[in-house]
Amino acid sequence: AVITAKPADKALAEQMLRDAVAKVDPTPDGSAKGASLGPVARAAWAAAVLGLDAAAERWAGRAAMSQEVAPRIWSDLVRALLSLQ
Repeated sequence: AVITAKPADKALAEQMLRDAVAKVDPTPDGSAKGASLGPVARAAWAAAVLGLDAAAERWAGRAAMSQEVAPRIWSDLVRALLSLQ
């Protein structure tokens, strides 16, 4: 599912994001090896936009570990957005 607008039920939106992240990052507290951190970074952005600050910060921190540049940039953007809210 794609979130295209702010949902009325933030808890449901957070659960949808958690489910999506779990599919691409099965060991969020372990090694990032084998994890797809691009989608994790974008989930962090969606969480930040929705006001789910704790989830956004957790996933941004995870995305910051990526070997790729794009997830790290998304991570920085999430943290910038959180600091402005």
